[in-house]
Amino acid sequence: MKNHPRRAVLIGAGLAGMGLTARTPRAASAQFERSPSLDRLKMWEGWAQRAPIRVSALRGRIHLIRKEPCANMLVLSGQDGDAPRLMTDSGYASCQSALENALRSLGRGKIDRLINLQWHWDHTDGNAWLHRQGAVVTATPQTRARLTSYQLVAIFGALIPPIAHEGLPTDLVRAPRVIQRDGERMRLEPYGPAHDDSGMLAHFEEANVLQTGDAFLTVGYPIIDYSTGGSVSGLVRAARRLYEIADADTLVVPGHGDVARRHDLQQWHSMIEAVYETIRRQRAKGLTVDDVLLSRPTARFDPLYGANGAELFVRNVYEALEFT
Repeated sequence: MKNHPRRAVLIGAGLAGMGLTARTPRAASAQFERSPSLDRLKMWEGWAQRAPIRVSALRGRIHLIRKEPCANMLVLSGQDGDAPRLMTDSGYASCQSALENALRSLGRGKIDRLINLQWHWDHTDGNAWLHRQGAVVTATPQTRARLTSYQLVAIFGALIPPIAHEGLPTDLVRAPRVIQRDGERMRLEPYGPAHDDSGMLAHFEEANVLQTGDAFLTVGYPIIDYSTGGSVSGLVRAARRLYEIADADTLVVPGHGDVARRHDLQQWHSMIEAVYETIRRQRAKGLTVDDVLLSRPTARFDPLYGANGAELFVRNVYEALEFT
């Protein structure tokens, strides 16, 4: 992970603002138990536990599991019901029972490989129980590093604790890699700094299913987690790369939201690039974030991505530009 002096200052200030100043893991854990972050995480976990779960067939032996606010998950089944299976992302640990039922509905094979598309808790919180059942966890080195210690996600004002050691990725993807499974060819490709610094895409090439992680969403504007290495210009590059990979027949599975197509990726890339360039120029001229908000840089995109999230997105881009 690349260090940025200003990012370190911001994180330190954020931790102090939450009363989290401990210097040892034990002291940090004790402070976390008394912090607002614990309540926030419990709220998200409870939401995930109560949400309905939906399982749908995509193509071939690939199924989509949706249970918001968990990240979208894919399951690649073997060629018979008992064969081992591959899964992308693990959702919240509080959803274990519901996910086990969903997996049983798709066959008897155990998950023997779990792929985390980024470090955030809605993608990785269930790692430990899947590992206990036999899954090897695959991810980028940045995902493993983020999961080993407390992480401040400044945009949400949340401190995320490390996961259990048994849930840590042990198979690390440092460069594009191809995995062959039962006639399916899956390409993993790290983004570098984008939504955060740990993400990667997964392209099931035979089925032509492209899973993006949170570099692409169909539920509103993007989030740039600049406190854990995210970059606005990097997100523009990631969006362009996704558009390059997809074709007219590709099923695009976002980090959250409905399955999309290539033209949705084109709109997404155009939106991020346009808003980024507008805010970058305004910031360079010395405009404050409130000045930028008054100019409504997202106005022409609000009908598609939602006006309710526009202010958060503008503030997020403005703040993230300090590290881009």
